[in-house]
Amino acid sequence: MRIAYHLQTHKDPRQILRLVDRIRRGSDGETIVLVSHQTGGEPLAQRDLEAGGEAVLLPSSGGYGDFSHVDRYLESVDWLLDRDDPFDWFVNISGQDYPLRPARVWEAELAAGQADAWIGFFDVFGPESKWPRARGVTRYDFRHWRTTRMTQRWQRRLRPLGAVNLVQPVVRVSPSFGAVGVRRRSMFTEDFRCYGGSFWGAVSREAAAYVADYTHSSPQLAAYLRGSLAPDEVYVQTVLGNAGRFTIRPEARRYFDFSLGMGNHPKVLTTQDLPRMTASTAWFARKFDPAVDSAVLDALDRANGWDESGG
Repeated sequence: MRIAYHLQTHKDPRQILRLVDRIRRGSDGETIVLVSHQTGGEPLAQRDLEAGGEAVLLPSSGGYGDFSHVDRYLESVDWLLDRDDPFDWFVNISGQDYPLRPARVWEAELAAGQADAWIGFFDVFGPESKWPRARGVTRYDFRHWRTTRMTQRWQRRLRPLGAVNLVQPVVRVSPSFGAVGVRRRSMFTEDFRCYGGSFWGAVSREAAAYVADYTHSSPQLAAYLRGSLAPDEVYVQTVLGNAGRFTIRPEARRYFDFSLGMGNHPKVLTTQDLPRMTASTAWFARKFDPAVDSAVLDALDRANGWDESGG
């Protein structure tokens, strides 16, 4: 089995290289690593990525909560397809992810052939949605314009402006995204559903190629979502879900914790989170920051039989 790992990164090259190393060391198959690294972030060298195996560095302009996440995803898929790379699966992770168990564990699950995609998946506007209906309406039934990227401090200060959203149906103010939106005619219908879930997951080669082909042949959805908030949390799911030909396992096997109520950001995981992380069935967890707690990464290394130098 050959797996293409796509990392979206913007800082801390040492953490990125450590993540790549642990993925490679835990694998029983072939891997190719594609890193979409923000050019304005800390420099990351191609030669360092290639030191332990096949890798390619794809410079990106960055972006948050917008379609740039999907653009980077599609650029990586296109890169592979254009070169006829024989990958079997495409796994999308962030630079602040870390494996909770060796790659051979999820390689075996992927190879079992029970699904074409392991992704968070639900009907955004259906009765089983994991989001409040208002979240889906605000994000995807309004045309949004960005004002400026705000710090979390300013997001908290401007949060009271959200009261505007409760008293009228036409305008939406979203401090956490630094955006203002106006109601528009939704392109989602009974026949073309909006499916959502976490952006981070795994799709088969056939599913990845379908998403890429759909984007080129039917650009209307991408154009519509470029004016939305968090389009990355619906694009792949919506394309695959409406295709009617793929078996989707509605779990991304990712561990994250939003219990601190930090808007769109999960908490930074520490050694205190180890029991919950390791008790889960997740393949990866996020997010980690060695500047906050590096011991948690060392503990995961020991649990997986790696020493801190990667041995």
